[in-house]
Amino acid sequence: MLSKNQIKRYLPTTLAIIGLTSVVLTAYIYYVQQAKAEKAVSTYVKKRDLLNKSKQATAKINEKLVVNYQNDYVADLAQPVVTKFFKIARTYSSSATYNSRGEKVKSAGLASENVYTGKLFQTDKQETHENYVDNDDIHVIFKSAKFYAQSYQNNVLAGNVLVKSAISNGSMNNYQPSYSLYHVEFNTADKVITDVQYLYNLRANG
Repeated sequence: MLSKNQIKRYLPTTLAIIGLTSVVLTAYIYYVQQAKAEKAVSTYVKKRDLLNKSKQATAKINEKLVVNYQNDYVADLAQPVVTKFFKIARTYSSSATYNSRGEKVKSAGLASENVYTGKLFQTDKQETHENYVDNDDIHVIFKSAKFYAQSYQNNVLAGNVLVKSAISNGSMNNYQPSYSLYHVEFNTADKVITDVQYLYNLRANG
């Protein structure tokens, strides 16, 4: 057992050790808590960034869906005009019916002047210097036209139209399928086709 003198001699050291231990323990506890707090903050930031990226991706998808829905909706409004237009453009059985297509489009009010007087409705003699529709006995029957919208801005709907028809050359009983692609612009305010550009024919000719 320690004497009073020994206790008095070792007490300051003991208290110092206890104090140092307390400081070290406090510092350790603070370090652990700080580490947990930093980890929690880091996890929160990562989750927040991930959530923001997810929201941005969702917004882009929703925006694209809205644009596609809008284009499809307007394309449905344009489809009847497009169908009537190409039914006239892709139906003929003689040079006379071929050469009158532009006037028929004009009378039906389906397109602007630049379209029904444009290259698409030139006469066969203007195209080849002869009445080739009569000379080659060409018959074309319209089957269908499908409008695929690509953009819609300032009341102008633009897209491609796939036109299916059947063509016969010299024999009424020998029709071959023909698929033609056109780029079309449609004015939704005036409800008329304002531009048509022939792109290419997928099968057959005509």
